[in-house]
Amino acid sequence: MAHGHSHEGGGHHIVPQSVLRNTFLALLVLTLITVGTSMFLHAVPSLGFLGIPLAILLATGKASLVVMYFMGIKYDKPINGVIAVGMVLFVVIFMVFTMMDTTTRKAFGDRFGTTTMEDAEHWKELKAREKEILEGAKKVPLTPADYQRLGAVPADTTAKQ
Repeated sequence: MAHGHSHEGGGHHIVPQSVLRNTFLALLVLTLITVGTSMFLHAVPSLGFLGIPLAILLATGKASLVVMYFMGIKYDKPINGVIAVGMVLFVVIFMVFTMMDTTTRKAFGDRFGTTTMEDAEHWKELKAREKEILEGAKKVPLTPADYQRLGAVPADTTAKQ
């Protein structure tokens, strides 16, 4: 406190070069593990379902190192750490809800968001049926009661008014 500055609650912390170097080396090792895991999972297709969870786990570890040491959250006020963890938590929650939506879409009958051949054929059938219904509807004249029920005025009566 020789200069009248209090280091409590938000003063700058000088991170030693050895900590930054070790963090950088840890990030390199985690990147190599990510690449090795990817190559291993491509070589063993039966374990392919582990790819995304492992990639997310490794990416979370790397992001945590960056936030803690390079961004200095480890040495900052505790509330900033709480905010950072809360932010990540909300991103995870949003991703989980998005994944729930996209994985259950087909189960609830939404066949149009996919690109399988079966869905393309189903789409063609529906479009053909729609065209058939619309062409049939053009052949049936509407009565004045139909127009009244629809809240519209027949086209030929607008000129008389």
